[in-house]
Amino acid sequence: MIRNFKELEEKLKTLKFKKDSISDVLRELIIEKEILSTYMTSKEISEIVFTKTGRKIPPKDISFYLRSFHKNKLINCKEIEGKAIWFLPWLNPEITKKDEIYKDNDPYVIFEALKLHPEIKKVSGSLFKTGHYSPSIFEAFKLVNIYVRKKSGLKDKDGTDLMHSAFNENNPILMLNPLKSLYDKDEQQGFRFIFVGSMQGIRNPKAHEIKELKDPQKALEYLSLASLLLKIVDDCKKKK
Repeated sequence: MIRNFKELEEKLKTLKFKKDSISDVLRELIIEKEILSTYMTSKEISEIVFTKTGRKIPPKDISFYLRSFHKNKLINCKEIEGKAIWFLPWLNPEITKKDEIYKDNDPYVIFEALKLHPEIKKVSGSLFKTGHYSPSIFEAFKLVNIYVRKKSGLKDKDGTDLMHSAFNENNPILMLNPLKSLYDKDEQQGFRFIFVGSMQGIRNPKAHEIKELKDPQKALEYLSLASLLLKIVDDCKKKK
């Protein structure tokens, strides 16, 4: 398994290609870190090849020749909205320049790059990628409700009532902290209101802002909030 660029470079040099072939050109550009330092489409790689070498190679041919690297498990590929997105599988987004990872603000690439809670990806991923932004958000926050109910054991409560009961700073069921100081209680109360607000303002199927949403970037921000709330629930301790 390739773990870093040095290992990748050594492996690339073992591959046998005809000198100056398309595959050989792509290999050299990978070694020189000109391509695949971030998520890239075949069209973007084609443009870089032309800039660096003067060779005009159609994107479809780029994809064809990159398959050999993919077959050798040196690079990875995802099909998003009919586009081949190429990247290094071991690349850590946290140490990559933010403006590279969020290249062109492509929401579909960002969705894959974000470390959303796996349950959010499961219920909202296909909806988001097919342009159903409002349903993807509704399903995400419906999951937040189910997640809190399951961990708290409050099976007879729902929505805002559930959140008030689960996170009540004076008698909580789910504790964000030890609740030993005023600051602890303030934090617990603050997050109680965030959870309550997410139910009243976002999960509400009649909420105009969500119902009419057509902006994928804003949808991602809502999904990120839902993901954060699930991670907070995961970290909460249930009061004995």
